[in-house]
Amino acid sequence: MKFSKVLRTVIIFVSFSAPFWVGSCHSPNSSNSQQGPVVIAAIGDSLTWGALAFGPKADSGGYPAILESMLRNEGYDVVVFNKGIPGEKAYQTCERFQKAIADADIALLTTGVNDIIRPESCPEPNNCRTIEHITAMIKMASKANLPLLVSTLTPAQSRCNRSWANTPIQEINQQIVVTAQKYGVPLVDNHQAILEHGGGALFSDCLHFKDEGYRVLAMQWYNILTRTALISRNR
Repeated sequence: MKFSKVLRTVIIFVSFSAPFWVGSCHSPNSSNSQQGPVVIAAIGDSLTWGALAFGPKADSGGYPAILESMLRNEGYDVVVFNKGIPGEKAYQTCERFQKAIADADIALLTTGVNDIIRPESCPEPNNCRTIEHITAMIKMASKANLPLLVSTLTPAQSRCNRSWANTPIQEINQQIVVTAQKYGVPLVDNHQAILEHGGGALFSDCLHFKDEGYRVLAMQWYNILTRTALISRNR
């Protein structure tokens, strides 16, 4: 089955029912319930943090800051915390996942590109077990009754010396789609969004984006958050 066809069948509503978790990461004990703004934790690597070429942060603050502005401008009472860490691999995201979601009502997850770019520095060199770690985080969020949305990995710039990464990125994305289907997790296809809304013009280097690219990512998260029952203008 082609990747594009699989993607169209993804379940987009959350179904968290079984209190289970796997992997070496620690599971949170319970979810947070509080009054006030909906707290959204954007978790990932430099593509969440908002890196430009050669490391500096985008003026926009990356997609989390743009997403918060979009939602608040439309009357949603939310705060979006940027919990991206540049250079982080999926196993490292998994290890800190409990802390990252501790005060959140909703979590957004994008992780895995660095597993592809530098697999030799994973605990098991050249076998980063990306999907196992993503699955562990899905199950921890389930145990905490925390809605978790997962993104496909964004592409590498096609005219760059890291364009070779696009083949393994597609392979990981196929597995992310299957995993999202299996656990009923909302999936955001940021990979396809980048290709369809500017492609190479959105990049600041081989992997990172200009502000325009981060706006594309923010819009995809905005669309799924507002089209499901995860947030509303009147909490």
